Amino acid sequence: MSIKIRATDEEQLAAILHVSQTFDMYKNLLKDYRNRLLEVYKEYSTFKQEKIADWKTTFKVNKAHEVVNKITPRIMSKNPKWLVSNKPDILNDIYKLDSPEEQTKRMDQLDIMTVAVQDYLSHIFDKYNLIEPAIMWAKNMVIYGNSFAKIKFKYEMSSTIKPTNKEEAYIDENGEEVIEVKDKEKEEYVWGEHPTIEVKNWSDIFYDPRYINFDDLPAIIEHQNGVRLADLKRAKERYINLDKLEDIAQMEAFQNDPE
Repeated sequence: MSIKIRATDEEQLAAILHVSQTFDMYKNLLKDYRNRLLEVYKEYSTFKQEKIADWKTTFKVNKAHEVVNKITPRIMSKNPKWLVSNKPDILNDIYKLDSPEEQTKRMDQLDIMTVAVQDYLSHIFDKYNLIEPAIMWAKNMVIYGNSFAKIKFKYEMSSTIKPTNKEEAYIDENGEEVIEVKDKEKEEYVWGEHPTIEVKNWSDIFYDPRYINFDDLPAIIEHQNGVRLADLKRAKERYINLDKLEDIAQMEAFQNDPE
């Protein structure tokens, strides 16, 4: 049985301040680097240049764009081959209390499982055409020298109609409360899921550039746009203070903010 412990108001405030201060620090540390990436983006994506003379055209032959489109297909010409293997040195520590016969049996079982996982990844990659996001991921590496992506699960949803006898209240056009009884209810459920690759824009990722190895980073912050309150409320068991977000959404300053 899982036990949920709610943080106190002081602990929540400390967490918010820590994330905010860390975000500001990463943004300042990456300022010069991100400006250089912005210049790279402009050079790669533009096909116009300043008009030097009246008789000259503003069209620019973008050699950077040409080079990227030549190199990327060489990198991603074939689907990657998945290599899944167990770690005998780590597993020996886990199963060190087992007898040699049991250890051998476990290792044989794990060998079969690694082949199954490898076949599953190859099947998923082909079935859901994951070569497309992988190509985009590789292209970003060629353009910027670095690229970010997340491995996440994509859920396939379906719905069914179930009989019910629920009462729902709403306010009509006359300002009066009306009780409506519904005999049917739409219920959504997950009928399938699979891993997928989500390529991230460098402008949405913030980290500490003073670290050389990516695994040593103390934190990575992803800036997300277009987050809907309805999506957060559907996963209300994962979040707290959603009622305060509803109050913010009703503020005039928030409603007039285009972002």
